[in-house]
Amino acid sequence: MKKCLLCHQDIQYQVPLSQLLFGPVPKEPSLCPDCQKRFRPRTQNGCQGCGRPCDQGLCNDCQLWQNEYGWVLKNHSLYHYDRAMKDFMCQYKFMGDYRLHQVFQEGITQKIQSLQPTLVVPIPATPHTLMTRGFNQAAALYNGPLCELLGHLQADKQPQSSKGRQARLATPQPFVLMCSASLASDRIVLLDDIYTTGRTLYHAAALLRQAGCQDVQSVTLAS
Repeated sequence: MKKCLLCHQDIQYQVPLSQLLFGPVPKEPSLCPDCQKRFRPRTQNGCQGCGRPCDQGLCNDCQLWQNEYGWVLKNHSLYHYDRAMKDFMCQYKFMGDYRLHQVFQEGITQKIQSLQPTLVVPIPATPHTLMTRGFNQAAALYNGPLCELLGHLQADKQPQSSKGRQARLATPQPFVLMCSASLASDRIVLLDDIYTTGRTLYHAAALLRQAGCQDVQSVTLAS
């Protein structure tokens, strides 16, 4: 019997007879029902940019991004970045529990594929992070082909989680484009784990747009 990856209790799971007979047989869940209930899905009713709750077209933050860049990045988040998600990210990202990538991988993959991108570009991790953690936490969330178009200018960096809001917004461009070809005909989805201020994703999207791509969206696990 499979155990929940978070609470380690046995998962009581039965596949309906109709699916056993006629398929498709669903993938066995990685979380027990109690742990699944802790995460709050995002609805589609929110800011047209970041997707957070908003009673107008664009929230104040996205209006500021629009003023700075002249365009707004459309971000799709699956869940609220609340206490349950912060605890999950602590175990997955900061404690390096790679097994947890499979918890939300199916949902992330379905969301990205629904946008029909020609390229899925993960936000890159620094070489130091890859060496110490052993994996890119954003890239591991997607079960499909990835295009490593972006590289990191820094060997290591101060974690975004340790910075205040103003320090995050003041972060200089940390990425470099790893391809000189035009991206004008591409539809690109950027993939990251958490949308906080949007600074990281706007840095990445700006580089892709400079290379000719005018259709850039992003998908994050939470915001």
